[in-house]
Amino acid sequence: MTTKYGIRFAVRDTRPGTCAWGNAMFDAIRGSYPNITAENAGDDFEFFTQLPKEYRQFLSVSNGGFVDEFRYTFLTGVPFRTEFVDTPSRDDCPVEFFGIPVSEPADESPADLLQEMVDHEVEYFLPKGVIAIARCSQNSLVCISLREADRGCIYYWDWYWRYEWCKPFFDERIQQALDPYPDYRAILNDPAHPQYDKLMDDINYATLMPLAPNFLKWFESCTDKRDDDEE
Repeated sequence: MTTKYGIRFAVRDTRPGTCAWGNAMFDAIRGSYPNITAENAGDDFEFFTQLPKEYRQFLSVSNGGFVDEFRYTFLTGVPFRTEFVDTPSRDDCPVEFFGIPVSEPADESPADLLQEMVDHEVEYFLPKGVIAIARCSQNSLVCISLREADRGCIYYWDWYWRYEWCKPFFDERIQQALDPYPDYRAILNDPAHPQYDKLMDDINYATLMPLAPNFLKWFESCTDKRDDDEE
């Protein structure tokens, strides 16, 4: 189906459901919007019901919100290499989960999930059908796929992917995405080319790091490293 925002979903079980994991997992998240219902979400409720099940369950318990830095720390899969450091995978952590506003925003409210989706689509740096669901400590993003092929998969978009310490890593991934297109330069110079959108999606996918097959698996992989930061 296609929503009013132009996003195509791979349709699955559309029941909002309740979270089988319980609220305790998310006690560290604060400043959430009220729980999402058909009455308070209006037109956005249809969007909510079409989200991947595990992520939808999370939003049912914690509709966006803020969290202490390093509370949910995860491995990104992105190396950090300089003259003096060679780390195979950097850590990162969400500090803000986006939500679906169902009430008037408070002085400090999490970003609007749907507005972030629209803004990022215009900027054209994420593949179509992949949306950001959380902001990390230095503006990197945790993302989720709404596409048929990898529906529900969680990805990491690194704000620093063009910076010298990880640029070679991403350049290699992008080159692998370009290799199937012998005339990729001509395609990229012609937005009307029939392969342009597909090539751009492949390039954008090359800048994403896969984290987990679904939201729950990713969340369970996160660890609390606040004490490590204080030492």
